[in-house]
Amino acid sequence: MTYSKGIMLMFAVMAVGCGALLVSISNASGVTQVPERITISTSAPMSGAVKIPIAALKGNKFSINLPSNATTGYGWRLGNKPNASVAKFVDSQYNAPSQAMPGKGGTETWTFQAVGKGTTSIVLEYARPWEKGVAPVKTQTFAVIVQ
Repeated sequence: MTYSKGIMLMFAVMAVGCGALLVSISNASGVTQVPERITISTSAPMSGAVKIPIAALKGNKFSINLPSNATTGYGWRLGNKPNASVAKFVDSQYNAPSQAMPGKGGTETWTFQAVGKGTTSIVLEYARPWEKGVAPVKTQTFAVIVQ
């Protein structure tokens, strides 16, 4: 199944309209009909019970951007590994704020590869890595559908 340009743009408008996430579609050749990469950004993570949907095409990459502040010791970690036959973790990186100010946070970008058709969940947890037995302060769940 392929996505038409209208469907992808409708998804982007619906996502922005609800204020929960921003979808940007990029393609090296400038064609947006079949996106090569989808980026999901949330300005304020929702409750872990709310699953943010991500639809991706097999073979493409998708990224999740979440607010993060490395100066506090907190960072995002993978709460569960996605089903390896559907999506696999590629990379994560911290992006410092554009204007360096003491205590100002940036974002973390988590990149995954859509490897096979199906569905899986990705759970990201915001916690301090050295605090054992302490619940994360934030949890965000993503429902991934690979076509």
